[in-house]
Amino acid sequence: MLATTQREFVFQKIDGTLVCVYHPDFMDGINAPGWHVHFLSEDRARGGHVFDLSLAHGQAVMHKIDRIEIQLPATPAFDTYSLKETSQKEIAEVEQGNENDPRYRGR
Repeated sequence: MLATTQREFVFQKIDGTLVCVYHPDFMDGINAPGWHVHFLSEDRARGGHVFDLSLAHGQAVMHKIDRIEIQLPATPAFDTYSLKETSQKEIAEVEQGNENDPRYRGR
């Protein structure tokens, strides 16, 4: 289901910010373990989860954090929502790519 509902966009020659977050294995259940890369355009009008990129130039800043704060939705629908129906394979394919997809590059 995730693979069919996630929308994909291609941005070319665009300035913006990449935010890369690593979730260790013990974070499984809160987020899928591994690297997660997100993009936000300079004008803040475009962005999302990054599957592939090429970079002409940039600057990297690393920061290790030792705590996170999670604010849960306050809607009644959230109280009964279950991610258990989503398989770990589906989550991995959305986060790291599907090896059967011709665009897959062994992430």
